[in-house]
Amino acid sequence: MSFFNNIFNIYRDFIVGIICVICLCFVFMFYENTHNMTQGKKNDKYFYYNFNISSVEGLEISDPVRLSGVEVGRIINISLSQNYTPNVTIAVNKDLEIPDDSSIVISSTSILDSHKIVNLVLGININILSDGDSIFYATSAVSFNQLLDLASKTLKIEKNEKL
Repeated sequence: MSFFNNIFNIYRDFIVGIICVICLCFVFMFYENTHNMTQGKKNDKYFYYNFNISSVEGLEISDPVRLSGVEVGRIINISLSQNYTPNVTIAVNKDLEIPDDSSIVISSTSILDSHKIVNLVLGININILSDGDSIFYATSAVSFNQLLDLASKTLKIEKNEKL
């Protein structure tokens, strides 16, 4: 009986080991795919686009890019352009055909949350962007602090006009 228990234990340990190796392979493949995309390394699954925006407050590398609420890519780089405006590089699924009059809209997840979402809004032009092209229409979200400043200035002006 002891001989069969030893064989069963060896077989069980072998199966558990194989399952662990397979799981590690999946974790490694997932890491490599996301790491390559977020580090700006070229990947055959994505096209890379750039856009300039007035403020990248609340945006971070590896944040998702969404089209109609569906994740279609990620932010892979945020830098300053030569004229000191923020330049953002995104990786978008290669399957999407993006018209050249498409736009980027940065919006907040909620009124008090500083985290922003990159939304891709497709245009209607028949000309399609190529890998490495720029998206020229980009709008930044208004932050809660900017709204408070604007309201404060408006109240001060109204107060001064009454005096």
